[in-house]
This record gives sequence, C-alpha cells and structure tokens, in this order.
Amino acid sequence: MTEIVDTIVAGGGTAGSAAAWHLARRGAEVLLLEAHPVIDESADRAFELAYADPVYQALAAESVALWAALPSATTGVASPLLDRTGSVLHGHAPRLEAAGESLARARLAHEILSAADAESRWPGLRFAGNVLFAPEGGRLREGAAIAALRAAAVDDGARVMTGTTVTRIRILGDDLARLEVRTPVAAGSGAAPGSGAGDGAAASAASAASGGETEIGEVREIDCRRLVVTLGPSTAKLLRGLVALPRLSSTRDSSIVLPIRSGSVPAVVHLPDPSAPGQRYWRGDAAVLGGEGSVVVGWRDGATASAPSTRSNGLPARELAALLRYAREWLPGADPGLPTPISRVRTSAHHGDFVIDRIGPVIVGAGFGAAGAGLAPAIGRLLAGLADDAAAPSRFALRPDRRRAFDPSTAPGIARRA
Repeated sequence: MTEIVDTIVAGGGTAGSAAAWHLARRGAEVLLLEAHPVIDESADRAFELAYADPVYQALAAESVALWAALPSATTGVASPLLDRTGSVLHGHAPRLEAAGESLARARLAHEILSAADAESRWPGLRFAGNVLFAPEGGRLREGAAIAALRAAAVDDGARVMTGTTVTRIRILGDDLARLEVRTPVAAGSGAAPGSGAGDGAAASAASAASGGETEIGEVREIDCRRLVVTLGPSTAKLLRGLVALPRLSSTRDSSIVLPIRSGSVPAVVHLPDPSAPGQRYWRGDAAVLGGEGSVVVGWRDGATASAPSTRSNGLPARELAALLRYAREWLPGADPGLPTPISRVRTSAHHGDFVIDRIGPVIVGAGFGAAGAGLAPAIGRLLAGLADDAAAPSRFALRPDRRRAFDPSTAPGIARRA
C-alpha cells in the first residue's frame, strides 16, 4: 500500500535539513529522506559574511542569527555550530570596496585593517593592501550543523529516514507527487533502516557487523502533497522531463590541509588581481579556513578535472603544485611540506545563481555551490515558504520561458494516479 505524507524533503544535506526544520516548525507533517546513513561530523565550511551582492548579503545576515539560535533549541550540541573566528577579505581593491559597502548597508559589524595590522593580528598569514574583517563570520561545523538541523526538525515532529535512496519521481497532479525509494538492508539482519535521527548509525553498525555487505531492501512508493528536492548532483537526473532546470554542473573542488604554527586563523578569501602577473597560476579566489592547528587551502571558484594518471598524493600534480606555491607565498605560518589532500563535490548552476522555485507540487533547491552550507538556514526558509504556497524569490526563480505547464496526459515521464 502506498504511504501518504503531506511534505517530503528529498536530500538531507544542509539545505534539505534546514528546509525540514522550517517546515516542521510551521506544523507541517514532514518526512526527510537521505541516502547516506552516517553524517560526516568532521566536515567544516567557511562562513563568509561579506558579499558584494545585496541579495546574498541579506541571506548571510539572516543565517548568522539562525545559526546562533539553533543550538539553544537542540539537544546534544556541545559547541557552537558557527565558530566565529571572523571572515577576512583581501586582494583586488574594487571587489573589496563593493563588499565593504554591502556590509555597511546591511549594518553588519566590520572593520578595515591595513596589511601590517592584519599580519600583527594573524601572524601566520600574509596580506597585501587593505583587509576587510567581519567578526561574525568564521567556520561552520557542517557535519554538526546537519545533525543539529535534523534533531531540531525531529523535535518539532518531523521524521528522518537515512539510508534511503530516491530512485524515481513522478508528478501525478498539482498537489500530488509520487516517489519510488529504495532502503538497503544489512545482509542477514532482516531489518530496514529506522526513521529516527540516530538510526543511520545503527544501520551502519549492523552493516559493519555483517562484513559491510548490503542487499537491496524494500522498494516502495510514497505519495506527498509537496516535495522539496535538494539532492545535489542527482537533482537534474531525477527531475529530467518533469522540471526544466538550468544547466547544473557538478565539479570536484580540491584543497590541502597544512599544519600551522600560529593561533586562531579566520576564514580568508583572497581576491586575485587580474593585472598581477604573479597570480596567473591561481584557479580562482584563494580560500583559507583555519582549524585546530591546521589550515585548509583551496580555490573557491576552481574545480579539478584531471585524469588520475596526473595525480600526486590524491590531487592532480599541477593542482597540488599551485596550492603549495600559494601556501609558500601567502601562509608563512603553515608547513607546506606535509600536505593532506581533500576534495569535495559541489553543484552549481551555469548562470551563477541559486535555483529556488516551485513547479506544481515540486519545490526545487539546487546550484548552491560552496556558499550553500553557510546560507542554509535562510535557504531552508525560502524552500519552506514555497511549500506553503509563497511566491518564488524572483532572483532564484526558474526563467518564465523555462517553465512547463503541467499536463499529466502529455508530459514525458509522468504517469496518472492509479
């Protein structure tokens, strides 16, 4: 028998978990589906507060307040989700000035430092020109943030099913969507994944006890009145033929972790100067994120697309060389002799903006890229608003000429309700 739920959120990353939290706070019946059984608690992201674009600046200002409020409403969170080491912007003067003006309009605390003053405050870093410092930015503990958002949603009545993969989406009417989902079962356990916030860990433990092997478990259908889709790289595939999305690209960002001898390091974005010949090896804005005795160094707007044969220590050789060169030139407190490579996949829309819109019963959240984690509380509010029939934010809406009128009898990939 097909289960019926008022609202389903497909995808339990930061944006999806935030949407589930906002929906549950509003009293909706919410089911959050997430394929990964365990949250990576070690993942951190930079939370940048300075945006030259006032639309994103407003989302950042809203998210600061929401991140601060979340731990107090959530059990089991031992430390702040947002470690306010501050965010720093330096480099290309015109972009720096625009970001400072945006912070001033938003009435967010900030100050302009000279390079010498900044180097005195953060002796492990090197700066050139003026430095824009926003004290409310810093490091987001992304894994802990996802856990806290899900726990808060559960506290408000939501259900969370981990280890559950969405394999098909169908639109059956203006207020009806049907999902086909698969729930893997640990071999020999005979048990399906649970629906609580901590059940993913139990499923993982059962899998480990059986040698890590899994068998395909139950495949079932669930109907809902509203469906929020925040599935990252899988969004375009599952909505093909249903929603005409802008082109979404999934790229792998490469970074390195280096030991650092100095103390606290803020979240730093270094803006390249197009006229500086010494920066031509850069792959985009340089990004530095401080951790416990270490820093993560990467390119905020760059991506890795090299063949495995060109890799060195898990990264393409040229990419690793560029990151190490940047560290030697701009991070005098770091030890470039001991790099640990890391990489993450991010999904962005080709036009550079987020996608937040609704077509029939389907609410789409996509293209959040590197900034999405920090802005997730505000993004979640926008997604929840669409589920409550609010208008799509004009900045993030699908273009009118890309909207498709709903017609169950003719639209490809759509079936009538049985």
